[in-house]
Amino acid sequence: MIEIVSLYTSRDAYGIREVAERSMTVRELIDELKNYSDDAKIVLNNDNGYTYGIICCESLESDFYETREEEERRETLEAIDSELEDLEYEYSHPDEDDEPMSDEQYYKERREIFKSYNMTEEEYNSYK
Repeated sequence: MIEIVSLYTSRDAYGIREVAERSMTVRELIDELKNYSDDAKIVLNNDNGYTYGIICCESLESDFYETREEEERRETLEAIDSELEDLEYEYSHPDEDDEPMSDEQYYKERREIFKSYNMTEEEYNSYK
């Protein structure tokens, strides 16, 4: 007799991030599989047993995605980059009608940019 381990699958989302954030890790799967014999066969159980699928080495693939935290950090860094570029341009290309920006004013505005994003310049640089 052959022992069969069924992985019940479901269609829970259209994006990989939504399911990956709730799915088990490789370590968790390995730990669970230790409860079964080494020669047990693993199958995918689709649609409550209406159809089944096999798992083989060729069906394994690694992919990467940004977590929500990473995406938010990337967007924050991009926003800071944009504001710093604008400030740098304003500092190095003063309007003819305006007084040039002093070094003191430049660094003050630079600090304000980081403060508005609740980030220090050191934190910003560590992500770059």
